[in-house]
Amino acid sequence: MLNISRKNKVFSLLLILSLGLLSKPLLAMSKDEVEDSKFKIPVFNSCNISLVERCARYITANNIDWKANDDVQITQDLKEYMKKIQEIESRRMPARLKELFLSIVNSNSLESILKVLQVLDKLDNHFTQEEADVLKSLISICPQNLFKIDPYATTVLSLLSFGFSNVLKSELEEIKNFYENKITSNEDSLEARYILFNLYKSTNNTEGVNKLLLNTIACDHELYHLMVIIGSGAELKVKNIKQVLNASNHMGVIDRVVIDLYSKRELLNPIEKEELLQDILQFKEKSLNNLDNRFKFVYDYTLLMYIYYLMDDQENVECIIKYILNSTPETDFFTYANLTAYYKMTGQSEKVTKIMSDSFNSYCDLVADALNKRI
Repeated sequence: MLNISRKNKVFSLLLILSLGLLSKPLLAMSKDEVEDSKFKIPVFNSCNISLVERCARYITANNIDWKANDDVQITQDLKEYMKKIQEIESRRMPARLKELFLSIVNSNSLESILKVLQVLDKLDNHFTQEEADVLKSLISICPQNLFKIDPYATTVLSLLSFGFSNVLKSELEEIKNFYENKITSNEDSLEARYILFNLYKSTNNTEGVNKLLLNTIACDHELYHLMVIIGSGAELKVKNIKQVLNASNHMGVIDRVVIDLYSKRELLNPIEKEELLQDILQFKEKSLNNLDNRFKFVYDYTLLMYIYYLMDDQENVECIIKYILNSTPETDFFTYANLTAYYKMTGQSEKVTKIMSDSFNSYCDLVADALNKRI
């Protein structure tokens, strides 16, 4: 059992995790189930998948030896695609993290994908399986748009943002040097600045954060507004939040806005609160109904608990929790631990069941053990 001091050490981390560590796919709901529910946003598990990905996944799933079988005629593009798929499928990882990798197969080379997979290999080699699973779950909730920009840097920074500065020190230094050199050269870009900004923020480099903000030209791009929001400290940047809602096409970006809104909820006036939350709900509905969106996991669903909580809509909160529990086996202590964190965070500790409490304690133990290791 976890002692009190160790619980305090990781409790704030778990409150952040409760905004998103759940990465199990949702159970599909029929049209009738959606219409009968009080929950206003329909969720579907279907999404468009390219023909080449379908072919590659079929060949992999059926263990077809396409290299040795002369009867299997495939194009060079499909061969390259197959190599990427096989490397991804050969690693143990949460379903949502696998989807992150699959989402970059078209846009990233085999070499760049292997470089990220080697980070997962390092976790497997230096931690117990359960500890490595925890770390991979943290990586799995990183925003998909940033993962596409630089999957290697985003993977490392995902762990760094949760306090795991001891895990990938050499990789962190490599990323820092690469992007500091990049923004002082003709390869400077807003994407590069945003990644470096997050690195500085996660390492408590206040001087670096402020300097980057000061030297970045104001624009309407979502990444610029996110830099302002994240770097605003105790301030609530309502104007920038509205700009992100208007400019963004990525749910991961909006999820980051929800976290900021929840942490500064006391600063919202009633009109701003109603307008912003309604806009976020509409964006979420559009995202979940988009057949090109392959990210429809419990994580992509859980933030709605906090939105409805801010709207004082307890009925819809309970509907969301019901769906989460219906899609979660009792052995999935990650989900129960995060529901415990939600109830504690919102002052509803009396709703924590024994299985939730036990899962929370087990999860805290794993996080604390991983935090204390040096590799």
